[in-house]
Amino acid sequence: SLGDVMTRKLSILVPSRGRPESISRLWHAVIATAERPTEIEIRVRLDDDDPTRARYPLITATSTRFAPIVYTRGPRIRLAASWNEQAEQAAAAGATHLALWGDDNIPVTQGWDRILLDRLEVDGPGFVYARDGVWDHTYDTKVPGQLVLPTAVVMPVEVYRALGWVSAPGLTHLCIDVAWRDLGVAADCLHFEPSVFVRHFHRCAGAPDDQTYRDANDDGAQVRADNRALTAWKASPDFDRCVSALKALRGVRT
Repeated sequence: SLGDVMTRKLSILVPSRGRPESISRLWHAVIATAERPTEIEIRVRLDDDDPTRARYPLITATSTRFAPIVYTRGPRIRLAASWNEQAEQAAAAGATHLALWGDDNIPVTQGWDRILLDRLEVDGPGFVYARDGVWDHTYDTKVPGQLVLPTAVVMPVEVYRALGWVSAPGLTHLCIDVAWRDLGVAADCLHFEPSVFVRHFHRCAGAPDDQTYRDANDDGAQVRADNRALTAWKASPDFDRCVSALKALRGVRT
Protein backbone atom coordinates (compact mmCIF):
# COMPACT_ATOMS: atom_id res chain seq x y z
CA SER A 1 0.00 0.00 0.00
CA LEU A 2 0.97 3.66 -0.16
CA GLY A 3 1.68 3.54 3.54
CA ASP A 4 4.58 1.15 2.94
CA VAL A 5 6.73 3.90 1.41
CA MET A 6 6.07 6.86 3.69
CA THR A 7 6.25 7.67 7.36
CA ARG A 8 2.95 8.43 9.01
CA LYS A 9 1.97 9.48 12.47
CA LEU A 10 -1.74 9.63 13.17
CA SER A 11 -2.80 11.61 16.21
CA ILE A 12 -6.34 10.90 17.40
CA LEU A 13 -7.58 14.03 19.16
CA VAL A 14 -10.16 13.28 21.84
CA PRO A 15 -11.49 15.88 24.28
CA SER A 16 -13.09 13.98 27.16
CA ARG A 17 -14.94 14.66 30.38
CA GLY A 18 -16.36 12.19 32.87
CA ARG A 19 -15.72 9.17 30.65
CA PRO A 20 -12.54 7.31 31.64
CA GLU A 21 -14.10 4.00 30.60
CA SER A 22 -14.70 5.37 27.09
CA ILE A 23 -11.01 6.18 26.66
CA SER A 24 -10.09 2.66 27.77
CA ARG A 25 -12.61 1.28 25.25
CA LEU A 26 -11.20 3.47 22.49
CA TRP A 27 -7.61 2.39 23.19
CA HIS A 28 -8.48 -1.29 23.12
CA ALA A 29 -10.44 -0.84 19.89
CA VAL A 30 -7.56 0.99 18.23
CA ILE A 31 -4.95 -1.63 19.05
CA ALA A 32 -7.35 -4.42 18.04
CA THR A 33 -8.24 -2.97 14.65
CA ALA A 34 -5.47 -0.64 13.44
CA GLU A 35 -3.00 -2.03 10.93
CA ARG A 36 -0.19 0.06 12.38
CA PRO A 37 -0.96 0.88 16.01
CA THR A 38 2.70 1.76 16.61
CA GLU A 39 2.20 4.80 14.33
CA ILE A 40 -0.85 6.07 16.25
CA GLU A 41 -1.14 8.16 19.38
CA ILE A 42 -4.31 9.11 21.26
CA ARG A 43 -4.29 12.66 22.62
CA VAL A 44 -6.85 13.17 25.36
CA ARG A 45 -7.70 16.63 26.64
CA LEU A 46 -9.10 16.69 30.19
CA ASP A 47 -10.70 19.47 32.20
CA ASP A 48 -9.01 20.57 35.42
CA ASP A 49 -12.29 20.24 37.30
CA ASP A 50 -13.25 16.78 35.97
CA PRO A 51 -13.98 14.69 39.09
CA THR A 52 -13.14 11.46 37.18
CA ARG A 53 -9.74 12.67 35.99
CA ALA A 54 -7.75 10.30 38.22
CA ARG A 55 -9.55 7.26 36.78
CA TYR A 56 -8.38 7.73 33.19
CA PRO A 57 -6.09 4.90 31.97
CA LEU A 58 -2.35 5.52 32.02
CA ILE A 59 -0.99 4.10 28.78
CA THR A 60 2.19 5.98 28.01
CA ALA A 61 4.90 5.65 25.38
CA THR A 62 7.17 4.12 28.02
CA SER A 63 4.65 1.46 28.99
CA THR A 64 3.60 0.33 25.50
CA ARG A 65 4.54 0.69 21.84
CA PHE A 66 0.91 0.55 20.81
CA ALA A 67 -1.10 3.79 20.61
CA PRO A 68 0.15 5.56 23.74
CA ILE A 69 -2.21 8.03 25.37
CA VAL A 70 -0.93 11.58 25.76
CA TYR A 71 -2.90 13.63 28.28
CA THR A 72 -3.18 17.40 28.48
CA ARG A 73 -5.18 19.37 31.02
CA GLY A 74 -6.63 22.83 31.33
CA PRO A 75 -9.73 24.85 32.11
CA ARG A 76 -12.94 23.62 30.53
CA ILE A 77 -13.11 25.12 27.04
CA ARG A 78 -15.54 22.75 25.31
CA LEU A 79 -15.13 20.71 22.14
CA ALA A 80 -14.22 23.20 19.40
CA ALA A 81 -11.53 25.02 21.36
CA SER A 82 -10.18 21.73 22.73
CA TRP A 83 -9.74 20.26 19.26
CA ASN A 84 -8.01 23.41 18.04
CA GLU A 85 -5.66 23.33 21.03
CA GLN A 86 -4.92 19.64 20.53
CA ALA A 87 -4.29 20.08 16.80
CA GLU A 88 -1.62 22.68 17.49
CA GLN A 89 0.05 20.40 20.03
CA ALA A 90 -0.09 17.33 17.77
CA ALA A 91 1.31 19.22 14.77
CA ALA A 92 4.15 20.56 16.90
CA ALA A 93 4.88 17.00 18.07
CA GLY A 94 5.27 15.74 14.50
CA ALA A 95 1.86 14.34 13.59
CA THR A 96 1.27 13.89 9.86
CA HIS A 97 -2.47 13.25 10.18
CA LEU A 98 -5.15 14.30 12.66
CA ALA A 99 -8.28 12.33 13.59
CA LEU A 100 -11.01 14.53 15.08
CA TRP A 101 -12.81 11.99 17.21
CA GLY A 102 -14.96 11.95 20.29
CA ASP A 103 -14.64 9.60 23.22
CA ASP A 104 -17.78 7.93 21.83
CA ASN A 105 -16.08 6.85 18.58
CA ILE A 106 -15.07 3.20 18.23
CA PRO A 107 -13.11 1.94 15.18
CA VAL A 108 -14.52 -1.37 13.97
CA THR A 109 -13.08 -2.11 10.52
CA GLN A 110 -9.77 -3.94 10.45
CA GLY A 111 -7.07 -1.76 8.91
CA TRP A 112 -9.17 1.40 9.06
CA ASP A 113 -6.07 3.54 9.56
CA ARG A 114 -4.39 2.35 6.34
CA ILE A 115 -7.61 2.63 4.34
CA LEU A 116 -8.40 6.18 5.43
CA LEU A 117 -4.86 7.50 5.08
CA ASP A 118 -4.41 5.80 1.71
CA ARG A 119 -7.63 7.44 0.55
CA LEU A 120 -6.16 10.83 1.37
CA GLU A 121 -3.01 9.98 -0.56
CA VAL A 122 -5.01 8.97 -3.63
CA ASP A 123 -7.66 11.71 -3.59
CA GLY A 124 -5.50 14.49 -2.21
CA PRO A 125 -5.54 16.60 0.94
CA GLY A 126 -8.97 17.05 2.46
CA PHE A 127 -11.39 15.48 4.91
CA VAL A 128 -12.03 11.72 4.89
CA TYR A 129 -14.73 10.05 6.96
CA ALA A 130 -16.37 6.65 7.37
CA ARG A 131 -19.75 5.14 8.13
CA ASP A 132 -20.68 5.78 11.75
CA GLY A 133 -23.86 3.79 12.45
CA VAL A 134 -25.88 6.97 12.93
CA TRP A 135 -25.92 8.69 9.54
CA ASP A 136 -25.24 5.57 7.45
CA HIS A 137 -28.44 5.74 5.40
CA THR A 138 -29.00 9.49 5.38
CA TYR A 139 -27.45 10.90 2.21
CA ASP A 140 -26.98 14.50 1.15
CA THR A 141 -29.20 15.03 -1.88
CA LYS A 142 -26.89 17.81 -3.08
CA VAL A 143 -23.85 15.52 -3.07
CA PRO A 144 -24.72 11.98 -4.22
CA GLY A 145 -22.78 9.33 -2.34
CA GLN A 146 -21.94 11.59 0.60
CA LEU A 147 -23.52 11.14 4.00
CA VAL A 148 -25.31 14.14 5.46
CA LEU A 149 -22.73 14.59 8.22
CA PRO A 150 -19.06 13.61 8.28
CA THR A 151 -18.15 12.35 11.74
CA ALA A 152 -14.82 10.93 12.95
CA VAL A 153 -13.04 12.98 10.29
CA VAL A 154 -9.36 12.44 9.48
CA MET A 155 -7.26 15.09 7.73
CA PRO A 156 -3.59 15.61 6.87
CA VAL A 157 -1.84 18.09 9.11
CA GLU A 158 -1.23 20.38 6.13
CA VAL A 159 -5.00 20.94 5.94
CA TYR A 160 -4.95 22.16 9.54
CA ARG A 161 -2.00 24.43 8.77
CA ALA A 162 -3.67 25.83 5.65
CA LEU A 163 -6.88 26.61 7.57
CA GLY A 164 -5.35 27.60 10.89
CA TRP A 165 -7.97 25.54 12.73
CA VAL A 166 -9.74 22.17 12.80
CA SER A 167 -12.94 23.60 14.31
CA ALA A 168 -14.32 26.58 12.45
CA PRO A 169 -14.20 30.01 14.15
CA GLY A 170 -17.02 30.93 16.49
CA LEU A 171 -18.24 27.40 17.27
CA THR A 172 -18.48 25.96 20.77
CA HIS A 173 -19.57 22.33 20.32
CA LEU A 174 -22.12 21.84 17.57
CA CYS A 175 -21.98 22.33 13.77
CA ILE A 176 -18.27 21.47 13.53
CA ASP A 177 -19.08 18.53 11.26
CA VAL A 178 -21.41 20.74 9.17
CA ALA A 179 -18.52 23.17 8.69
CA TRP A 180 -16.25 20.33 7.50
CA ARG A 181 -18.96 19.20 5.11
CA ASP A 182 -19.70 22.60 3.62
CA LEU A 183 -16.06 23.55 3.29
CA GLY A 184 -15.12 20.16 1.88
CA VAL A 185 -17.88 20.31 -0.71
CA ALA A 186 -16.94 23.87 -1.72
CA ALA A 187 -13.28 22.91 -2.12
CA ASP A 188 -14.07 19.48 -3.61
CA CYS A 189 -12.10 17.63 -0.95
CA LEU A 190 -14.71 15.79 1.13
CA HIS A 191 -14.09 12.04 0.85
CA PHE A 192 -16.58 9.45 2.13
CA GLU A 193 -15.07 5.98 2.64
CA PRO A 194 -17.98 3.51 3.00
CA SER A 195 -15.70 0.50 3.45
CA VAL A 196 -14.73 1.73 6.91
CA PHE A 197 -16.97 1.72 9.98
CA VAL A 198 -16.04 3.98 12.90
CA ARG A 199 -18.98 3.61 15.22
CA HIS A 200 -20.42 6.74 16.77
CA PHE A 201 -21.75 5.37 20.05
CA HIS A 202 -23.83 8.46 20.74
CA ARG A 203 -26.81 8.50 23.07
CA CYS A 204 -29.03 8.50 19.95
CA ALA A 205 -27.36 5.18 19.07
CA GLY A 206 -27.82 3.60 22.49
CA ALA A 207 -25.15 5.13 24.73
CA PRO A 208 -26.17 6.17 28.26
CA ASP A 209 -27.58 9.69 28.48
CA ASP A 210 -24.91 11.32 30.64
CA GLN A 211 -24.17 14.91 31.58
CA THR A 212 -21.71 15.36 28.70
CA TYR A 213 -24.44 14.68 26.13
CA ARG A 214 -26.89 16.92 27.96
CA ASP A 215 -24.37 19.77 28.14
CA ALA A 216 -23.60 19.44 24.44
CA ASN A 217 -27.05 18.97 22.95
CA ASP A 218 -29.78 20.09 25.32
CA ASP A 219 -28.94 23.76 25.80
CA GLY A 220 -31.18 25.55 23.35
CA ALA A 221 -29.18 28.76 23.66
CA GLN A 222 -25.97 26.96 22.67
CA VAL A 223 -27.67 25.19 19.77
CA ARG A 224 -28.90 28.53 18.42
CA ALA A 225 -25.54 30.22 19.03
CA ASP A 226 -23.56 27.55 17.17
CA ASN A 227 -25.97 27.64 14.25
CA ARG A 228 -25.72 31.44 14.08
CA ALA A 229 -21.93 31.23 14.24
CA LEU A 230 -21.85 28.72 11.40
CA THR A 231 -24.10 30.89 9.24
CA ALA A 232 -21.97 33.96 9.96
CA TRP A 233 -18.73 32.13 9.19
CA LYS A 234 -20.02 30.81 5.86
CA ALA A 235 -20.96 34.37 4.87
CA SER A 236 -17.59 35.75 5.96
CA PRO A 237 -14.38 36.32 3.97
CA ASP A 238 -12.74 33.57 6.05
CA PHE A 239 -14.89 30.91 4.39
CA ASP A 240 -13.74 32.05 0.95
CA ARG A 241 -10.16 32.19 2.21
CA CYS A 242 -10.40 28.62 3.47
CA VAL A 243 -11.85 27.36 0.18
CA SER A 244 -9.03 29.05 -1.73
CA ALA A 245 -6.41 27.71 0.69
CA LEU A 246 -7.62 24.14 0.28
CA LYS A 247 -7.81 24.43 -3.49
CA ALA A 248 -4.28 25.81 -3.55
CA LEU A 249 -3.13 22.94 -1.35
CA ARG A 250 -4.64 20.55 -3.87
CA GLY A 251 -3.08 22.37 -6.81
CA VAL A 252 -6.39 23.68 -8.12
CA ARG A 253 -6.42 27.10 -9.72
CA THR A 254 -9.02 29.50 -8.38
